[in-house]
Amino acid sequence: MQNVVIEHEFTVDFLDFEPEWKGFNQFPMETELDDYSFKAKQMVYMLNEVYQGTKRELKEFFSLNEARLIVNAFNGHLYSSELPNKTVLVANVEDDIQINLAEEIFGVAADKLLKKLNQLTEFQAFTVIRMAYEYLYSRERKAIDMESQNENLLKAIFNGWCEGGDH
Repeated sequence: MQNVVIEHEFTVDFLDFEPEWKGFNQFPMETELDDYSFKAKQMVYMLNEVYQGTKRELKEFFSLNEARLIVNAFNGHLYSSELPNKTVLVANVEDDIQINLAEEIFGVAADKLLKKLNQLTEFQAFTVIRMAYEYLYSRERKAIDMESQNENLLKAIFNGWCEGGDH
């Protein structure tokens, strides 16, 4: 079997007044070279490593039904990086509970879930939001769940959820 290397190339354009350009320039690197391609690749790699590590920190923090409610709260919601992640996470879940009666639909104790969400750090809240999007926009998610594939996907993304939810 031969090893095949596939190169993926894309261009990222920044305007000098955009916050992404400021963030790109402020991000510290271990070199002073102006190799933007290397820096961008390193930033993507580092962010994913921190994201995956934070997912492991959150393993079994929520019940499966709490995860379903969180995902439901972000279904159709466009993320905006201008607002604090924890504020967005808590507000979306509160809205889903109040407007869509998600507490009853998913069999979740709202006060308990909101207490958990308020205990998260800002990056943990960012991670939970990303996990919801990871599920919602996964290519493995099925529109009609015939054999619990979606439940297995949700469990895989949220790393080892427990059914009981008594954590």
